[in-house]
Amino acid sequence: MKGIVIPHPFLNNIHKILHILDLAVLFQNAFEAALIAYLGGIRTRIGYNTDGRRLLLSHAVIRDQAILKQHQVEYYLGILGAMGWAAPSKDPSLFVAEKDRKTIQTVLSSEGIKEEDLMVGLSPGAIYGPAKRWPAERFALIGDWAAERWGANVVLVGSDSEKDLGENLGRLMKETPLNLCGSTTLGEAMAAIKRCQLFVSNDSGLMHVAAALHVPTLAIFGSTDPVATGPRGDHTRIVRHPMNCSPCLKPECPTDYRCMLSIQAQEVWTEMEGMMRGE
Repeated sequence: MKGIVIPHPFLNNIHKILHILDLAVLFQNAFEAALIAYLGGIRTRIGYNTDGRRLLLSHAVIRDQAILKQHQVEYYLGILGAMGWAAPSKDPSLFVAEKDRKTIQTVLSSEGIKEEDLMVGLSPGAIYGPAKRWPAERFALIGDWAAERWGANVVLVGSDSEKDLGENLGRLMKETPLNLCGSTTLGEAMAAIKRCQLFVSNDSGLMHVAAALHVPTLAIFGSTDPVATGPRGDHTRIVRHPMNCSPCLKPECPTDYRCMLSIQAQEVWTEMEGMMRGE
């Protein structure tokens, strides 16, 4: 049997691939994913019965309220479990390529950062929208405190689209950080994160990367739900102030961003101190 996981219908020539397949596991919930698998003639099409696509699936998995209250890891494993397949839950793990580790060590060495030096990573971005972003000036405060009180080297990590955000955060800090936003590949960003003794982030892809690299990770949550998308592992913590309107899952707040603005720098710093003490 030939099978494939189809995470997203983005391949221009996907019809050339689908006709040779016997099985498609559709982790994506959209109607289009099931339609493409159906039109491609794949005999066994497995996925949740979402978005009116039940008739397009050969094996429609019922998405009930119980599965919606679990982490996304369990949510997607539920598809496999419903088929009677072994689907043990595990925390994700990532590994850094040696070439990326060497590249980042060269960058750090050029900045006077030695391998034994303390390094704290900050990730101020979140592509989904501003409702997931803790204010840059508060990131600047905890970055300055880490540099002043711990003697830490502060490194900013983010994507190319977050380059300006990193530059603005750097200007807000009294202690100049190393801004890697937009200047690394994903592999190099992973290597930089792995080098950190502590990583503070909004709810973002890099938050999950840090957790999967088993770096102590402190995640700041606002509009999103940590039960569903929080970082995994006993080396992670979350700072969040529940509101009547949260989690709203909106990219932009229609009112006053209170879920994020209510989180003060001192509160985050206290959590950082506890993590550094191993508490």
